[in-house]
Amino acid sequence: FNGAKAAMSLYGGFFKDVANEIGLEKALALHAKQGEGFAMGLLAAAKEKLNGRELDLGTLSAAGREMAAKSFGMAGGADVTQGLLRTKWARCSMYEGLAAAGVDHETIGRMCGALAEVECAALSRERPNLSVRLDFRAAADDPCVEEFILAN
Repeated sequence: FNGAKAAMSLYGGFFKDVANEIGLEKALALHAKQGEGFAMGLLAAAKEKLNGRELDLGTLSAAGREMAAKSFGMAGGADVTQGLLRTKWARCSMYEGLAAAGVDHETIGRMCGALAEVECAALSRERPNLSVRLDFRAAADDPCVEEFILAN
C-alpha cells in the first residue's frame, strides 16, 4: 500500500505538471487511456480463474480484489447478489497518493471517473452483458463504490 501510495504521489506531481502545460482536459484524456489496459487485465485474470466456464460475478470479484491487492495494496469488501457485484474501497493508495501530491479532491474524482469510463467501455466491448458504474467517494474518508452488473 505504501509503495503504491508513494508511486501515485510521484504520478500526481507529474499529472499536475502535465495539466499545467497542456490543460486539465487533455491531461485527463491521456490519463483515462490507462483504463483500457486495466480492463483487459481484469478480464484476463477472471478468465484464468474461470477455466473455460462462463463469466460470473463471484469470479470477477475475486480477480478484481486480487489485482487491487497486488497492484495497489488495496483491500475492499465485496457483495455479490443476483446480477450485481458491489465493491467498496475504503482505503485507496491511488487517492491517498494523489492527495499527498496536492491534487484536490474534485480533480481526483475527475481522474478516477475518466479512468473508470474508459475501463467500463472496454469491459462492455469485450463482454456486452457487463456494465460498470463508479460512485466516487463524497469525501476523503468515504469509500468509493464500484458496481458491476451482469445481465443474463
